[in-house]
Amino acid sequence: YTEEDGNLYIQQQLIAFRVSVYRRSYITAYNSIHKVLDLCDDNMLDEMPLIISDMGKAAMYGSMDFYGAARIFDSIVHRTAGEAAFYANFYAGRLYDKAGRYPATAVNRFTAAMDASASENQYDNALWYLFNTQLRTSTDDILASLRTFCGTWHNAAYFDDFFESLSVLLLSHHQWQDFYDVWKAIDAAASEETAGKYAYISGRLVEEGLVRDSAGAPTRHAVAAFSRVLNSGASLYYKVCALERMDILDPAVIESSLTASAAPAPRKADRDAELFLSACAAFGFPQKVYGEWFQYRDRLSSDTSVELSQFLNQCTAIDDRYGVQSLRIASYAYSHGDSKLTRELLSLDFPRLYGDYVSAAVEENAIDEALLYALIRSESFFDADVASVSGAQGLTQLMEATASDVARKLHVSDYDILDPKTNIRFGSFYLQELMQRTDRLPLLAIFAYNAGLTNVRRWVQQARSDWLMSNRSRHAVTGISPDLFLETLPFSETREYGRKIVSAAAIYGWLYYNRLPGETVRMLMQ
Repeated sequence: YTEEDGNLYIQQQLIAFRVSVYRRSYITAYNSIHKVLDLCDDNMLDEMPLIISDMGKAAMYGSMDFYGAARIFDSIVHRTAGEAAFYANFYAGRLYDKAGRYPATAVNRFTAAMDASASENQYDNALWYLFNTQLRTSTDDILASLRTFCGTWHNAAYFDDFFESLSVLLLSHHQWQDFYDVWKAIDAAASEETAGKYAYISGRLVEEGLVRDSAGAPTRHAVAAFSRVLNSGASLYYKVCALERMDILDPAVIESSLTASAAPAPRKADRDAELFLSACAAFGFPQKVYGEWFQYRDRLSSDTSVELSQFLNQCTAIDDRYGVQSLRIASYAYSHGDSKLTRELLSLDFPRLYGDYVSAAVEENAIDEALLYALIRSESFFDADVASVSGAQGLTQLMEATASDVARKLHVSDYDILDPKTNIRFGSFYLQELMQRTDRLPLLAIFAYNAGLTNVRRWVQQARSDWLMSNRSRHAVTGISPDLFLETLPFSETREYGRKIVSAAAIYGWLYYNRLPGETVRMLMQ
């Protein structure tokens, strides 16, 4: 038995361990961790950090004793340095967190992982887990960590979901001043989307008299917050809400606000691909456009994408599917563009497809046309054949049971839920019915369309009770103002759904119905 034989044996055991992890045989892999550690000296561990990463995966998904597994990684920490130490500390932190009773120890390990990180991604990943561990334990600790680490991250957008969860936590627990203080702390360091969200909500909290700033008049602070939203890369939802709060009437200011965005990322265009796609449009080959665009979308300029979207939009007279393709291209160009946003691009991103059917449904059910377009766009992206994993179908994403109930009420015995005309008619009827059952507050009907009427009634009852008990009731239906009520909903999907519908309806109203965005916001929320 030679040294070469020993090295070969170690290599075979390490390969077998890594194969187990790759095949997701985590229990088998976890049971062999001690054997792997016995085979490796300290130098080997330092030189093979991915082995420790694989050990972490095996422990996370192959062990039920998370505390015991965390202790294993604590022992590895003392044997490693550099990137290997990052993985040892990182997985020790995650395992202590999963054990459930050691948040301070978990935070300590994540901090050590940040110190040992070998890349920006590793640092941000450890910090994200640190924040989210504290999210489940102590808001005081979160605020202290934000003061310490704010702006040390490298990819601000990576933390958007954390700040969304923190927002719900602080607002639901009426920690309004803490929310305002967080905004002040992160405004220059968070992503534009998060900064815009926190700015709008902070402005509203100032208006409602729920927070105070030591310097200056409340009105000035609220206006400054809303102005921050309008001059940033905030989402359309917070922009249209800020326009409403500031009661802006100037068309130029409105258009400038709605087309403002974060600084576009520079992009090197593939000129050959652009010329080919432009030729497909020029010579009338719509069937070639979407597939080729999808392949090269990251290498095309926004101008080329807009040109292709316009062409496919015109081809809806031939086939409705081209309208869906046009919308997808425009939406991608809007989100990933390399140039300034335009009203033209917004029109392509918010099209009016199936216009005759929408108009008929609007007339029959006395529903706002911009709202119905917003609902269809948000539910299906105008894809008449789409079906969700839960079974919702068609343009307005109706469940079969809902469609059957609507058909009974409309005295329709034979119907096809995927037929665009029928689906739009049924969906608009259902939305109008929900409005009648939610105190005629359209925003609540929108929530109910997504989350169900029972959930919405429970949320409203809880909010109204909370605000009556605090003697701060601001709204007859929801207690808290509807836009702030949205921010406290426990379902993240419903919160985002409400934002999408409100912003889309405001954009449709502005683009096609000569209605200021603020007017649509008031219509839906008051």
